Amino acid sequence: PPQRPRLPLHPEPLDDARGAPAEGRILKLARTIADLSGSASIETPHLAEAIQYRPRRQV
Repeated sequence: PPQRPRLPLHPEPLDDARGAPAEGRILKLARTIADLSGSASIETPHLAEAIQYRPRRQV
């Protein structure tokens, strides 16, 4: 089975409460970005672009 892409460039740790849903949204967006670029798989630049669109948490 194909391995699930990891988020190696994520700037902050994802907590359990929001981690899985946030990671899913990032991967979904990265898949869309990969599709638009004509790539068959999600690559690091696609993840990096998807992560940059994620809103920052207010502290």
